[in-house]
Amino acid sequence: LLHAIMPHSFVIHSHPLDIIRETVIVDNYKNISKLMSGFKWTIVDYIKPGEELAREVFYKIKNKDIDVVILSNHGLIVGGDNATEVLQKHGAIIKRFSKRSRKEKKIDSQKIIETQSLLIKKTSMNWRMPRFELIHSLATDDWSFKLATMNPLYPDHLVFCDKLACCINYEDLDNISEIKLVNKKYLIIKNIGVFLNSKSSLATEEMLEAQAYINLSIPKETMVKTLSNIECSDLQSWDAEKYRLELMKKRESS
Repeated sequence: LLHAIMPHSFVIHSHPLDIIRETVIVDNYKNISKLMSGFKWTIVDYIKPGEELAREVFYKIKNKDIDVVILSNHGLIVGGDNATEVLQKHGAIIKRFSKRSRKEKKIDSQKIIETQSLLIKKTSMNWRMPRFELIHSLATDDWSFKLATMNPLYPDHLVFCDKLACCINYEDLDNISEIKLVNKKYLIIKNIGVFLNSKSSLATEEMLEAQAYINLSIPKETMVKTLSNIECSDLQSWDAEKYRLELMKKRESS
């Protein structure tokens, strides 16, 4: 429905990380407006994906010459008369939003291996390290770690990584048995690294990599708009997201 209400022959809907970053920063409209100069665009505040979002977009673009819609805490929609035009426009917008991130700190390889062994021993659970080293910045970058303790910034992270991460200090390992890890897909240990268990999937890792990229490119101590508890609950109980999660599980198991 969201795509169908766009009055264009071709429509791209994507979730560019650089655009998501700019929309989660509080009071950032002026900067977004500057980046979008020259485009026929509008922006929509976060609203639950599906019928509600489609309705909001419909009223935003109704009877207006608009072919680009920025979805706060969500992504981007670009419309046009032909595929080439839409692809070029989409690429040009993403290029404008591209931003240099803070450089992630080098992990202590010996320390992280020792911690992995300690985790397995203390919890009797299988813990592995992520395929993407960038994910460890969620633990080694102080601001990224703080952001990781908050509610998700956008829906995809909630769907594949759950609402709240289990973020602890290294000293907490002494009482790890008291920390509820049964339903957690991953564990972030401050200044050490990120560890995943058997409940995590490739999709979880990809979302953690996306989160790491976004967090590293949000300036330190910037106010951000997370999804509220109610918004998280609405998404987690939505049949469409449950279905998408099941499709991903089937794809990865095949």
